[in-house]
Amino acid sequence: MDCKIITDFSGITALEAEWKRLWNAAARPEIFNSFDYVSAWWSVHGSAYSVFTPVVFDGSRVIAILPLVLRDGVLHFFSHTDSDFSDILCEGPHASAAITLIMQELKKHDSKWDWAALDNIPEHSLLLQTLRGQKRLPVNITARAVYICPTLDMHAGDESLYERLHGGKRNKQNERRLQRFGEITFHHIETKEAARVCLQRFFQQHSNRRAIEGPRGQFINESSRKLYAALVERLDLSKELRFSVLRVGEKDIAYHFGFQTNERMLFFKPTFDVDYWAYSPGKVLLHKLLVYALEQDLSFFDFSIGDEVYKRKFANRIDTNYRIVLTNSRWVSRLKRLQVSAEANAREAVGNRLLSGMRSFLDSVQSSFTQRATVNRFLPATAATQYVFRPEDSNGDVPGVGELHPAGLSWLAQQSLSSEHFMPMGELQSARELIKEGHRFFYLSDDAGLAGGWLKKTDSGQVFSKVRATSRAALQNFLRSAQSLSHQQNCEVAVLILR
Repeated sequence: MDCKIITDFSGITALEAEWKRLWNAAARPEIFNSFDYVSAWWSVHGSAYSVFTPVVFDGSRVIAILPLVLRDGVLHFFSHTDSDFSDILCEGPHASAAITLIMQELKKHDSKWDWAALDNIPEHSLLLQTLRGQKRLPVNITARAVYICPTLDMHAGDESLYERLHGGKRNKQNERRLQRFGEITFHHIETKEAARVCLQRFFQQHSNRRAIEGPRGQFINESSRKLYAALVERLDLSKELRFSVLRVGEKDIAYHFGFQTNERMLFFKPTFDVDYWAYSPGKVLLHKLLVYALEQDLSFFDFSIGDEVYKRKFANRIDTNYRIVLTNSRWVSRLKRLQVSAEANAREAVGNRLLSGMRSFLDSVQSSFTQRATVNRFLPATAATQYVFRPEDSNGDVPGVGELHPAGLSWLAQQSLSSEHFMPMGELQSARELIKEGHRFFYLSDDAGLAGGWLKKTDSGQVFSKVRATSRAALQNFLRSAQSLSHQQNCEVAVLILR
């Protein structure tokens, strides 16, 4: 056997047939290591990396590939920026000898790399299991558990699983609540034309939700959008890529971008229309996916990395992802191990949800300093200004103005994503709470600019609060609209503007 390091992607392309053979023969083929996924990732991110992939040959036959790339002196797995699971591609009986040869070859070329950070390696992976059995290797290796990965083993003998998925009381309640908007349907997209159209809605729904929950979503970045578009073009939509849609009436209200390989469904990237948040579309989508996996007689429903509460509700097995660090120096190895340990301990002590909340809080603080000065900067200097319009005051003479339009969370999130001058991102969470309390946001958009506020009915009339505008003229037009509303509905309309 011999080992060679491939340093150009054309060399990877030449190995396509051998790569696919090894991937298909794996006990658990990871979609993120598949040739098509790697090719899609490289087409988007390749300009920032160099190929540095050890390949082991037995004569002319390829028996192992460790899919690595190099950036700034650090070795990573291919697709590491968008991968939940990684492993070596190798014929099982030759794993020990092949990995030893790979480590020896990496050692020979240690002047070209400083250390390796190999992330998201499952505990049952061939690479991790083989390394644990190796006593002496030419490089220093440390492994640390990093992520929890809940999984539902659908053949574990859970007799209540079928009833929980098909007859659960809570599932039926969630569906009944959504049915008020129309008939509920669920399907997988299986044509590239339809997938291209739905992908844009998927991006927008995901970005809107992340804008509200914080931090910003990944699809703000063009590179992430390009990768998912490339995956749609390269992967088989009838089996490998499961792009699922939950529809109510004529509207797509939730999507799931996931994968199905080797009798295993991978729950990867779900999202939903935030205007339907109160009706639990995400839970209904997950329920439909679980029922699909059951009806297809799949062996596993993998919830991927992350220890969210809703995953524990269904999971009956908890797996672990590891990070493997390779170094040439024992001291560097210890420092890297301490670094990984500190990161893992922080996650365990504080929790991913709290860390996300801290990031969201910092975003809101930043927006208060950078954006608030440009919101309503032309308003009176007093702390609050109130206008009250009464039907009897107009005498039937109300100037013509544009129409006030209702807006949901999705519209507010899109405004925040396009420009925080009108709706700072830090205020989106409070906007969700206002909607829960019965407020509705109305806006007026015309040549003068954009203006809007929160409307709530009271015993004496209607009140617009937290009014904002992008120009003085836009605010004046909004006030005329409020006066017109008072005349049309024959009620008192108050407009409260907070500086």
